[in-house]
Amino acid sequence: MGRPRVSRSVAGALFLLMVVVSCKPAAGTARPTTATLSESPSPTASASAPVEPTPVSTPTSAPPPLPFGQPRSPSHRLLFTVTTASDETLYAYDVEGGKSTALITLPPQIRDHRWVTWAPDRSALLTLEPAEGGLPNYIHQFDVATGEFTSIKILDQYEWTIPLVPGRIPRIEAPSQSDRDLDDVSDVFRWGFEWAPDSSGFVFVLGATDLEEPEPTQIYYVKRGETEVIPIGAKAKAITVGEDPSWSPDGRYVLYLGDPLADVFGMWVIDLLDPDVPMQVIDFLPDGFPVWAGDSRSFYMQDESVTAEGETAHSLLEIVIPSGERRELLRVVTADEEQVWLVLGRASLDGKWLLVSEGHWIREDPANPASGYVYDPRNSPFHYLNLESGEDLELLKGENISWFSKSRANEWLFLQDDDRGVCTILRLPDLEPMIEPTAELCDTTGWSPDGHLLYGLVDFEVDSEGPVVIFDLDTRERIIVGDVPEGDITFLGWEQR
Repeated sequence: MGRPRVSRSVAGALFLLMVVVSCKPAAGTARPTTATLSESPSPTASASAPVEPTPVSTPTSAPPPLPFGQPRSPSHRLLFTVTTASDETLYAYDVEGGKSTALITLPPQIRDHRWVTWAPDRSALLTLEPAEGGLPNYIHQFDVATGEFTSIKILDQYEWTIPLVPGRIPRIEAPSQSDRDLDDVSDVFRWGFEWAPDSSGFVFVLGATDLEEPEPTQIYYVKRGETEVIPIGAKAKAITVGEDPSWSPDGRYVLYLGDPLADVFGMWVIDLLDPDVPMQVIDFLPDGFPVWAGDSRSFYMQDESVTAEGETAHSLLEIVIPSGERRELLRVVTADEEQVWLVLGRASLDGKWLLVSEGHWIREDPANPASGYVYDPRNSPFHYLNLESGEDLELLKGENISWFSKSRANEWLFLQDDDRGVCTILRLPDLEPMIEPTAELCDTTGWSPDGHLLYGLVDFEVDSEGPVVIFDLDTRERIIVGDVPEGDITFLGWEQR
């Protein structure tokens, strides 16, 4: 078998959850008793006890059912691609049946493409086909169900064939006779494609990425299956667009950072129902990446400011769309030499609570201002914030949590403790254990849509060796994924149904 991998989009989401952060709670907030991740004590035997013969094993009874938020789906499938010397094929691994089935062999011409990006529903993919020597460059949409291509020519003979915006035309020049390297259109694609959550379209950003000669950037939008390339926001007077686009969950809004090179600052939102009128929602850049609320009515971001006493205030803000109204949800004040990151988990199923991890980093050598920062797990709690009342429940302070992941289907939180080498699943907000701490649960962080299974790679890294494993929460069994063809394997995640 080749080296199992996780797709770039899936890996990025997982790595975002790896960072754990903490905050000082507001005065007077209620706090439940902190739960620990200590393992159950191992059984011990008295030295004087007689040795008993090993009993014949008998079938164990089924574990008690867990209070799942959704019924178990009748089938679960993991999607992955297998690349060999001759072809690349999309497969589905059926968990219940223990078999892999080939779905479609991808067209051979896309094997040399770049920025291959799957739609969230895994029904289509995007590729960039760069070409040298003045030959045409294309964006291809490939429909998995029909096998059809929708192609968009974007560059031909070093001339752009898509709508351009004055002042932000990406630099692509024909090489001179002395040049050895030809310009490549992929060099002006910034971070590839971003699909809408409902797979109805996608955006991409053009602009030179080299730091020696930075250029303003422009966001383009394309509806799925169509060929019209729309430079969104370009028709608004004196306003041009920036970079780092982020879709709202309902697919209506695109949030992006302004471009200081074009004298556009802060954060902006475009409503795709009226894409010619961008709306500025804040006039400064956030610390870290903003995260949308589940109802698409607002987003959350971290901001830092200096207090009158010279300390640093780390604030978690909610920004309402489209008014830009701000509300501070959490505030942490620290000394200047301490760094804090607030990482957002998922909201509760009813949308009333928001999980936040507050991570502190301190100087490795407090006496040496030039020393590096190290993570301070003992001062890094979680917060469960009530978005209606403002109540702040501080959870798990003092625990060394290296990884967390909240289910979309249950109010359950997966936690990994590398110090003890165990993982557990706790219910929010009372921290009632759903799965007791065990090493069998570790390495499986990818929740199935119904919340009954998790999957991951053993000793997970983006390109790690090792088998793919599944943990079944109904049976409490750890399953090694078998029946996988030979080749270079990239797992795409659970099939969305």
